[in-house]
Amino acid sequence: MAKYREEVLEVAEVNFPQKGIALLEGERVHFKGGLPGQFLRLGIKKKRGQYEGKIIQLEKKSPLETEKGCSAFGRCGGCVYQSLPYETEGKLITEQLFRLYSAEFPKIENLPVIFHPSPKISSYRNKMEYTFGDEEKGGPLVLGLHEKNRFYSILDTKGCTIAPPDFERIRQSVSDYFRKRGTSFYHKMSKEGYLRHLMLRMGGNTGEILVNLYTTTQGELQEEEFVQMLLNLPLEGKITGILHTHYDGLSDKTAADEEKVLYGRREFQDRLLGLTFNVSPYSFFQTNSKAAELLYSRVLDFAGEIQGERVYDLYSGTGTIAQIFALKADFVQAVEIVPEAVETAKENAKRNGLTNIQFHTGDVMEFLKSLEGQPDVVIIDPPREGIHPKSIEGILSYAPKRFVYVSCNPITHVRDLKIFKMWGYKIARLEFVDMFPRTANCEALTLLVKESYEGKAL
Repeated sequence: MAKYREEVLEVAEVNFPQKGIALLEGERVHFKGGLPGQFLRLGIKKKRGQYEGKIIQLEKKSPLETEKGCSAFGRCGGCVYQSLPYETEGKLITEQLFRLYSAEFPKIENLPVIFHPSPKISSYRNKMEYTFGDEEKGGPLVLGLHEKNRFYSILDTKGCTIAPPDFERIRQSVSDYFRKRGTSFYHKMSKEGYLRHLMLRMGGNTGEILVNLYTTTQGELQEEEFVQMLLNLPLEGKITGILHTHYDGLSDKTAADEEKVLYGRREFQDRLLGLTFNVSPYSFFQTNSKAAELLYSRVLDFAGEIQGERVYDLYSGTGTIAQIFALKADFVQAVEIVPEAVETAKENAKRNGLTNIQFHTGDVMEFLKSLEGQPDVVIIDPPREGIHPKSIEGILSYAPKRFVYVSCNPITHVRDLKIFKMWGYKIARLEFVDMFPRTANCEALTLLVKESYEGKAL
């Protein structure tokens, strides 16, 4: 068994995403978290010839840390950079991403690698999933977020800086409402209790709010009273829908066995780049509306002149990218495996008066096999897992002139780009958009072209 030891070490480097490195006796210690210049007490073991550590506590702040952060910062598992000025955060993330990509593509220095800061760095999230529970066993009811490294502990997130003020008012009011009534929350061990989650979604550019309360069937909700409590809240935006969702499954997720609309609509609207989108409870929609407009503008710019070309949007979700491209392209084909998302996309396209777009429900590869001719531009925006290994070579075999690959996970992005390189595609442009300020995540986008491309590429 590896010998355990504790040491106070200075963080020498942090790689993406939040992979800290310190030096011990001339060797690297790898651990999750940390900021350059911090002194941390680490619990250290040597495994497979490499030191691995776990943060026990912060001994001394980094000179970079000049901000305070919210009351839950450091305990909540969301934000990691609240103690830094936003400009410093951007520089750190840019450095981390440059090291990540240049390790696989050394010639990246030949390109201007651009980091786009978020247009909005506070109150930017248009979706929050809160959990009912307690902070300490047997304590009062809390509605908030999971505490870092303590799955059963729920933090009161009062003063959260990335959620809109309306979300905080609703969260606190719902928490108070059920606490006063002594309503129980669902205990994962005993599998008993009523309250599970509260999901809030908002149109970042419209202010429309969708409230979704998740419970088990082990209780009863006073529906009219609950609805009136919410509608009487002084909000900047407007609640357009209130749902009550029953879920008796064992997993800790926002799933539905049965759903009931208590008030208004089962959806909300948001606007991006002049287009209107209806978003249903489980449809994917970027969590930062202002930054999403920036991201999609960059994606459209990456694609270049698309008039008269065949444009395919793979992993199209609710069709935001496809519809934005349809404003310039002659025709766009889009595919998504989730039927509800496809139906929402079709309705949105009709609402926006777009007739030059066709949505398909199904697997990406099956969709491509059914098409005739070679695509000119392929847009790829897959889930965090990246492109499925069984699909990537099939997608590449269609050999379009260029790919625009959008990724919310630079780690899987780099993995996939290595396969694009093997197939003769080069990185012509690389940019990053900060969709998730104060967190360790970032959106990446690349323009990939064949070797015959006349521009600068890697």
